[in-house]
Amino acid sequence: GGSIGDFIGAADVRWQFAGGLLHTTAFLPSLRTWAQATIEPRAPYAVRGVAAVNALDVQPFALAAGGLTQAVTGTVGLSAAFDGTLEDPATMQAFVNLQQVALLVGGLPVTLDHPARITARVDDFSVDDLALTVGTSALTASGRFHDTADRPLRATYAGSISDVVALGRAVGVAPEVTATGGLNATWESRGSLAEARSTLDVTTAWITLPGYPALQGLDAHATFDGTLLTLERLTATWQGGAIAATVRLPRPLLEAAMNDGPAPGGAPGRVDLTVKGLTHQALQPWLPPESLAQMDARVSATLG
Repeated sequence: GGSIGDFIGAADVRWQFAGGLLHTTAFLPSLRTWAQATIEPRAPYAVRGVAAVNALDVQPFALAAGGLTQAVTGTVGLSAAFDGTLEDPATMQAFVNLQQVALLVGGLPVTLDHPARITARVDDFSVDDLALTVGTSALTASGRFHDTADRPLRATYAGSISDVVALGRAVGVAPEVTATGGLNATWESRGSLAEARSTLDVTTAWITLPGYPALQGLDAHATFDGTLLTLERLTATWQGGAIAATVRLPRPLLEAAMNDGPAPGGAPGRVDLTVKGLTHQALQPWLPPESLAQMDARVSATLG
């Protein structure tokens, strides 16, 4: 916690009028930040300036965000130029040169492979060649979020599902949740779910949740084309039984789930599930041992 003043600490701010403009300079030692700006003292109060941040400690800001924990530590370095008018904040924009990222998130190292450029506006942002190493995995992003032409925002993740679980520790994923296996994902967006495209591949995964036997040998392939989320293939083994599934969910169902709304009419989804060779031991998480000892069964079923 802490107030904004606690985060900012002592500041050296200087200003002067010259040439009909207000010139300001600020140095914030605790944030390792220097900024300089020029402001026109008449409407619409145009402002332009530059800033530099050298190895800023991110943990106080992660804690202030509320949803993150002390599992996020490390530093970020950048320089930026900004401009706009104070009368209309929607005109403000910043051009950020991200120069250094050295974080630990849930104990997982996250580092910047090379400098990247980010352009941020009130209603839009773009990224040029962002590449992060996340544990043993790679995360890349490039493009413009609201682009409707030939440069949509594209992001890729290639690596291990265990790195995703480790990142999840920073937002409350239990330490008892473990996972191994390959994970490759792509996402392309032009500013809305209807204009999004995505793929997901999970290979040879092993996932354990607290209180349940492990899901083994998970392989899955899923796609989203802006209209339909399709789980084209899912196979796995659980307690000696074989599981296979396919799923088709139209976008209106996804949007209703994301917004905690009722399922819309006229947009049915479909789930097909096949289970083969599960024994009565599969009931172990829910039945006491004495009940299981009196049972002898093997189950195969198809739902859809």
